[in-house]
Amino acid sequence: MDGMMKSKKYSKIVCLAVAMMFLFTSIASAAVPAGLYLGGSLNQYISMDYFWANDGENQTEIAALMTEAGLPNVVYVDENQNYVTLDDLAAGTGVLQPLTPDNLDDVLPADGYADIEDPATIIVPSLPVGDDTATAYVDFGALGFTDITVLSTTVDGVAKFQVAGSSNMADLNNAIRILKGASQTEVMITLFANDGTTVLATGSMPFPAADGNVTFSVSAIPVPVDKAALAAAIANAQAKADAAVVGDQPGEYPEAAVDALDAAIADAVAVNEDANATQAEVNAAVNTLNAAVTAFNSAKIPGADSAVADVDFGALGFTDITVTSSTVGAVKFQVAGSSTIADLNSAIRILKGASQTEVLITLLASNGTTVLGTGTLTFPAADATGIVFDVTATPVQTSGTATADVDFGALGFTDIKVTSTDFVGAAKFQVAGSSNVADLNNAIRILKGGSQTTVAITLLDSDGAPVAAGTLTFPAADATGINFAVNAL
Repeated sequence: MDGMMKSKKYSKIVCLAVAMMFLFTSIASAAVPAGLYLGGSLNQYISMDYFWANDGENQTEIAALMTEAGLPNVVYVDENQNYVTLDDLAAGTGVLQPLTPDNLDDVLPADGYADIEDPATIIVPSLPVGDDTATAYVDFGALGFTDITVLSTTVDGVAKFQVAGSSNMADLNNAIRILKGASQTEVMITLFANDGTTVLATGSMPFPAADGNVTFSVSAIPVPVDKAALAAAIANAQAKADAAVVGDQPGEYPEAAVDALDAAIADAVAVNEDANATQAEVNAAVNTLNAAVTAFNSAKIPGADSAVADVDFGALGFTDITVTSSTVGAVKFQVAGSSTIADLNSAIRILKGASQTEVLITLLASNGTTVLGTGTLTFPAADATGIVFDVTATPVQTSGTATADVDFGALGFTDIKVTSTDFVGAAKFQVAGSSNVADLNNAIRILKGGSQTTVAITLLDSDGAPVAAGTLTFPAADATGINFAVNAL
């Protein structure tokens, strides 16, 4: 067959006029062969269906000869007069060979084709790179104003489009108006994701002969898969698995919990290392691994001290955290990132960072200032209740020392001033015999009995709640820096 196609029996009947006729015909046609992308400024491909050979007696369709010989029916040529066949693309070579009168026979199996003296007349400005399509409706208006509406596309995720010649962007099924040039035969269309910035495909749409639908090929642009969140989730999970101690003691984990987390990490690593993983698969792997970490955290055998919390994720990163109970006797709590102090079973709202995985919680006594313990709450993968987290109890102070000044006045009136104390949380004081409460370094006046040798002093926190008390022994004369013992209440 090759010999037949290479022989000189085919007369040179394929002329430049036929080639030009095809070019304009293909531009106007809305039909696009499957597997072709018509990019660039001309949107042209060369199909042998439009050419024939003549042996002097019979006309033979070149397309039939090519099919019989197992050769591709379409040849593409770029702006540099390089050609590539559909077979080249299918094999993934992407190799271009120069197109010259000398090698036209290698491209087209008919000597007659080599008589086209100007190969530029069949130049195609770009190569096929995909087989996706889009369908648009074109409405020609007056004075060249034309409305173009992209109706649908085979490219996943497309929600918006833009048309060359207009700065507007529209949702699918909405029109964009352009000013079409009188001789303009095509227009470039860009397809976007819903964010309006991520380009998912581009294609050049040939204008139809009249108002109506036109289906054209588009080149899908692969969107890079973002695996950063998956890598971070794997690192976080692996750190927890590495630090876990298997056992049945407080702070340890059942072996089954560790095995389950190891298996979840292995699955996530497999997705992370898969070069063909889609974004949807990566996102699913992140969610699955985070859920496994949440289950792992819940499996931890509670330590001597712990607390329980609920987490409710809201919109825009706002998250409600509610501490429901603790083993350290807490009545109130505070969450890092908020200045609010709330009672147990009341929520505190914080603005959670997108990559934030945990938050510090401080457990407080009823006065809202005395710290009874602190703990780190690990965020679950989704809204959850009854999340147990370990708490480090703050040693409760039982005793301390306070320092006072005494100034005896006339008629038994005596000024007492507590100047300092090492008892944590004490900010005010009160002296028996007076209903007044004063800040440290301020005096309280009492009427001292003639034979009175001591007086009871109570230390209070900044809210006026008693925290400790002691007995001050009166000196023989005015004195400063008198130390006396205090005990927690």
